[in-house]
Amino acid sequence: MDSIPPTEGIELRKLMKGTPNPNSYFILVDPSVIEIISIIEEGQKQGIVREMNKVLLCQLLYGMITTVIKGYLAEEYPLDEYEIQQTIDACWKSIKV
Repeated sequence: MDSIPPTEGIELRKLMKGTPNPNSYFILVDPSVIEIISIIEEGQKQGIVREMNKVLLCQLLYGMITTVIKGYLAEEYPLDEYEIQQTIDACWKSIKV
């Protein structure tokens, strides 16, 4: 683990603490993912985000959001303001305490 350098001011070692295979979390170098993980960490400190692996929580959110966007771009369904809000609500419900 000592060969992993800090990235964008965040040490990957800290983010990957307790993960079974730290080398598989290469997505953590994306600055937007790092920001999402820091928001998850803050929510966990405040007791409003469930206590579980923050990388896994980030991946759950990423999967839900990208799947909805891909379906919309493939013209499988419309996506108006109401559906966008439903998606945000579903994402929040999946990670809140």
